[in-house]
Amino acid sequence: MSVERGLEVVVPRGFDVAAVPRLVRDKTAWIARVERRLTEERAARDADPSDALPQIIPLRAVEEEWMVEYAATSSDRVRLAECGPERLCVSGAVGDHGLCRAVLNRWLTKKAHQHLVPWLHEVSWEQGLPFKKVVVRAQRTRWGSYSRSGTLSLSRLLLFLPRDLVRYVLVHELCHTVRHDHSPAFWAELRRREPLCQDLRREARAAGRYVPAWAQPPVR
Repeated sequence: MSVERGLEVVVPRGFDVAAVPRLVRDKTAWIARVERRLTEERAARDADPSDALPQIIPLRAVEEEWMVEYAATSSDRVRLAECGPERLCVSGAVGDHGLCRAVLNRWLTKKAHQHLVPWLHEVSWEQGLPFKKVVVRAQRTRWGSYSRSGTLSLSRLLLFLPRDLVRYVLVHELCHTVRHDHSPAFWAELRRREPLCQDLRREARAAGRYVPAWAQPPVR
C-alpha cells in the first residue's frame, strides 16, 4: 500500500488470480490499519504541496537543521551553495521550482553519501557483518535493499528519519548479508542484534511522514 496508489496486489506470473479476493479478505484488518495511516500521510502532503520549496530542511538522522534562502537573479539556471553553518543559498531562476528541487535533491544525495556511507561502515564493523559495495539511491518505496551480488543500497531519504530508525535500517540490511530473505531465521538474527527491532520495524513502516514532498522521487 502506498499514498499514491492505495492498495496494489502483485502476484507471480502464473498465479491463480481467482485466489486474490480471498487473500485481500484475509488482510482486511491490516489494510484498514494501513489505510488510516496513509490517510494521515495524504493530509500531511496536502498541507505541504509538492511544488512548495522548503525554508527549513531538518536532517534528523544527523541532527542538523538547514535554513534555505532564495535569491532571484537574471540567470536561467539555479545554483546552490552552503553559505554558512547549516545555511543554504539558492540563487538564479528560483521561480522555477522544478530546477530548485533538482539542486536541493542533488545536495541531499551528496549529504547522504557524506553521512550514511561512513555510518554504514561503522555499523558493519561493529556488528561483524561485512559487505562489498554501497550505493545511495533515490528510492521511493524502500529505505534500503541488499542484492545477492553484495551491493547494499540506501535511500537518501533516510536523512529525514530519526537516528534510531536509520540505525535500525542499517542493521536490518546488514543482516541480509547472512540471511537473504525475511524468513524466521532472518528475524531471529535481527532480534539478536537489535532487541527492539519489532517496535522499530513498526515505526520505520510509518516513517514516510518525515519525508517532505519536495524530496520525493517522481512516480514512474
